[in-house]
This record gives sequence, C-alpha cells and structure tokens, in this order.
Amino acid sequence: MSARVALALGGVLATSLAVPGVAGAHVRIGTLAVDVRVRVLSPSQHAPFAVTADSGSRSLRLEVEQGHRVVVLGYLGEPMLRIDGRGVEVNAASPTADASGLVAKSGKHTGWEQRDGAAVWRDPRLQGLPSGSERASWSIPLLVDGRRTQIAGELERVPRPTVWPWLLLALALAGAGSLFALSREQHRLREGCVVLGGVSTLAAMVAAAGFAFEPHATGSRVAAVYLLLFAVGGAGFAVFGPQEVRVAAAAWLGLLGLMAGLAFGQVFLHGFVLSVLPAAVTRAAATLAVGSGAAACLLGGLFYARLEPAPPALPPALPRR
Repeated sequence: MSARVALALGGVLATSLAVPGVAGAHVRIGTLAVDVRVRVLSPSQHAPFAVTADSGSRSLRLEVEQGHRVVVLGYLGEPMLRIDGRGVEVNAASPTADASGLVAKSGKHTGWEQRDGAAVWRDPRLQGLPSGSERASWSIPLLVDGRRTQIAGELERVPRPTVWPWLLLALALAGAGSLFALSREQHRLREGCVVLGGVSTLAAMVAAAGFAFEPHATGSRVAAVYLLLFAVGGAGFAVFGPQEVRVAAAAWLGLLGLMAGLAFGQVFLHGFVLSVLPAAVTRAAATLAVGSGAAACLLGGLFYARLEPAPPALPPALPRR
C-alpha cells in the first residue's frame, strides 16, 4: 500500500471513529421502545381541551382552548394544575404535584406558582401496571369551567419481540454481502463496499426518521440530524472525493449505518416502538443497517489489504563513458 493511500485511509478511519464519539457526547437518543403503551380513551372530541400521552415517559400533555379553564385534581382530590388564558399554574401544596415532579425539592412552597410552556406532567396514576397484568385502567378527575369530568385511559403491556429471527437475518445479510470477498478482483470489492455502505446508511436513516417524526421525540431528532450530516459527508467523499479515499468513504458509510443500527437495539428488547413507522419496519431497517454495514466494513478493509504495493522506482541510469 502506498504512503498516499495509507495516509488517506487513516484520515477517513480516524474521522469515522472520532466524529461519532464527539456527537455521542452531545446527543442522547433517549427512549426508543417500551414494554407498556399509554392510551387516552376520553374525553370526547367536543371537549374544550386535548390530551396526549407519551408512552416513553408515561407523561400527559394537556392543552386548553382559549376562554376555558381546566383544573386537574390530584389523587387526594386536591387542585393540582390550573390551565386557562393566563397560562399554567401549579399548586405547590399538592402532594400529587410534588410526586409528579412539578414542585421544586428545595425551599418551602405555598399557593399557586406560574409555569412556562404547556401543562406536561408524569402523573403517578399512570406509572403502575401490576406485575403479570396485561392491562390496567386509569382516570384523572378534572374541573372544566367548574363542571366535573375526567380523563380516562389504559395501560397496555405489549409483548416483547422474539430476538433470534432478527439476529439470524442480520447474520444472513452480513454473510450475503461478504460474498463479494470471494472475488479476487478489486473492482468487485469496491462495488460491493459502495453498494452495501449506501444501503446500510439509508436503512439507518429510515429508522432514524421514524423516531424523529414521533410527536414526543426529543433527542432522537437531534441524532437523526447528526446521522444525516455524517451520511451526506461520507457520500460526498465516496462520489466526489479523491480516488484513493472513495472506498474508505463507502466503508465509513457502512460503519455509520452499523453503529446507528446497534444504537437502535432497544427496539429488539421491548414491544412498543416509539416511531411513526410500524414496529416491524423499524426493526427490519435496523437489522438491514447492521448486516449490510458489517459487510461493507469487511469489504473496505479487504480492498485496501489486497492493494498491490507500487513497484520500487528504478535508480537513474549511469552516464556512458
């Protein structure tokens, strides 16, 4: 391997290892899958407020139409939250508000305290699903313009997926992609690395997009942006970069897809996937990213390992006497 190729390959691989580490220090993907799904079954569509549930944190978000007031009652019947045209207020003396993390732990708090933003809280009544139970109902009483009503819903345990079929599929994909390694022709290794690297990153981006467009996504949106930027950079080197680094850039795309697919490992351990895509599609995309990414890394390494060293330069001819 020539010094120029080795230097280029080393630079691309160093970037492959360093950049995701720096990004990982600033990005937390968060919860991608859980075992229990939170459902809101009421109120009706004609109510002057809307409630959504986040299964990842088991929290509720309550939005009230202009001109109406909603008071959320705690598990002792005490006023806990008040939402109206002035904003959101928390009853600092409410035990439920304290248990929900709405009251600061330090200092003494009395009366109603103003809060910025929407009314979002982790209600204790949504946190418990008895061991062995598949479903449990929950309800939270409200006062809507002085009239008593409630939010009602259920907790549903979603069965965990069987892991071994997905593991076999990842191994099969990696093995099928590695068949390019049987060829002794360098262009076959290059083509296989480019194709598999692109497929791996594309599959990882599909899975990441599903998480990013989920209504309650937080860190997964930032992670999806990082993945997109790294993929665009790698694809740019693979297509427009110097000839010496194009295969290394394709292997970098495979490594990127492999790491992203492994980061999505939660979807294989829990039943309910927090994505706008169906759970099976998300798991298939993560599996494809891992299998094809591993094969792309292998082919990229073999491509450079099999490069024939440049012939040594001949010494200059001596002048004739």
